[in-house]
Amino acid sequence: MLVRPATLLAVALTAVAIGACGGSEAKDKPADPTAEALSYLPAGAPLAIVIDTDPGGDQIKAALSILRRAKGSDVLIKQLRDGLTAGGTRPFSDFKQVFGNPLVAGAPTVRAARDTALTFAIVGRDQDALKQALADGAGVREDGEYRGVKLYRSSTTAYALDGPVLVFADTPAQVKAALDVHAGARHLTATQVDRALAGLPEPALLRVYGNAARLLSGPGSASAREVTWVGALTTFGATVRAEPAAARIAFRLNTNPAVLEDADVPIAPGPRSPALTGEAPVRAGLRDLSHTLEFLQTLAQRLAPAQFERLDLGKTALRFGAGVDLDADLIGQFTGSTSVQTDLGRVILQSDLRDPERVRAALVALRPLIPTALEGAGISAATVGPVGGSGFDEIVVDGRSVVTYGVADGRFVAGNTGVDDLVKALDDRSAPLPGSRGALAGDALAAPVRTLLGPLLSRLPPGAAGLAGLVAGGRGWVQASITALRGEATVDLNG
Repeated sequence: MLVRPATLLAVALTAVAIGACGGSEAKDKPADPTAEALSYLPAGAPLAIVIDTDPGGDQIKAALSILRRAKGSDVLIKQLRDGLTAGGTRPFSDFKQVFGNPLVAGAPTVRAARDTALTFAIVGRDQDALKQALADGAGVREDGEYRGVKLYRSSTTAYALDGPVLVFADTPAQVKAALDVHAGARHLTATQVDRALAGLPEPALLRVYGNAARLLSGPGSASAREVTWVGALTTFGATVRAEPAAARIAFRLNTNPAVLEDADVPIAPGPRSPALTGEAPVRAGLRDLSHTLEFLQTLAQRLAPAQFERLDLGKTALRFGAGVDLDADLIGQFTGSTSVQTDLGRVILQSDLRDPERVRAALVALRPLIPTALEGAGISAATVGPVGGSGFDEIVVDGRSVVTYGVADGRFVAGNTGVDDLVKALDDRSAPLPGSRGALAGDALAAPVRTLLGPLLSRLPPGAAGLAGLVAGGRGWVQASITALRGEATVDLNG
């Protein structure tokens, strides 16, 4: 009768749009519907998603406003409505029997999270109507009782109506397991979820909670856990917030500060943002690239020890053969702002240097060795040489210049373009992204953001393509500390 769990997750918002308003309140309604729905997941659940379905709330109103502005939104709503009746079953005769309180979708185990075998729970708005709908629905039959709760089944879904709470999943075993958890004392709490999402924008259309330590507890993650920062991960949280002219996605990866130092985090800690350069359609910046390169080396040492050993041997060869200390003369020099700008064809990178002359000398010493290194990476027939008397070098492959690079005005600059463009880029205006609060930041105009969102929208019904037409651009930032790696991404929308 009702709906497949995966389908319901995708159409909750649309269901509200086509009639989830009003309705009588459930009898014996819990004081906290979110906490009640979460209590059907165990305390160690690796994943829980809380979806706002309140038609009178600001988030639903803002989301529906966005949806209705999209070209073809009426087609999208019809597609999703029709999807609810697929397979010979029908949805609740009136969505207000279900929606209004938060819908919780969660994975009780790591395997369930991996297989997307989610269990759903929601405090219904109209308990009597829910019971009648389950009894009368086409394609649904009674399936006995468990813990005094009546069970139901359709060809695709198992259900239980535990007082005012509708619990459903793909299989009866999942539903019974949820009832077992609820009857016990150790279940997921709203406090756990709130703590993991602390500081993220509220209210939110979607709130995601995760137990990172649990997800990384298997033998397949043993090498990753040897990286200090990865081993310190505890929980994570994310929110999706709808606003009249934007959609905001925020996240935080929480860590145990007792076992971390600033040098252990993936990007340089603190709120200071890098300078973004130029006015290209896509720009990104990173403060203290050296910090991140050191982290990546640590990661490679644990995850790809054989490849890291070859890198280490290469460093030794460079030190003795060319007199270049790769860590001190190059990697350790990029301590200022590094910026990248691109028009989706031409790419230019600039980076402030601690000691420009030291980097210049290292690049000259490495010049005759770069072709051999490229050949080891599978790029043959490469040559490296100076570009006239410009002070820049270029890498040529099969007679075509692919990268030009050098040190000028105290900065390292490189790109897949000529010397004139690189020199011109050095005069571009540089400034931090307004509103950014971390070592990593970036922004983009409408076209590249739409390109990035393409794969996501392609997973939705065809009518969802109209949402891309609303995109006006995007921006984001990431900040690190020993307590959390957190960030925000904003997609600006046309009115």
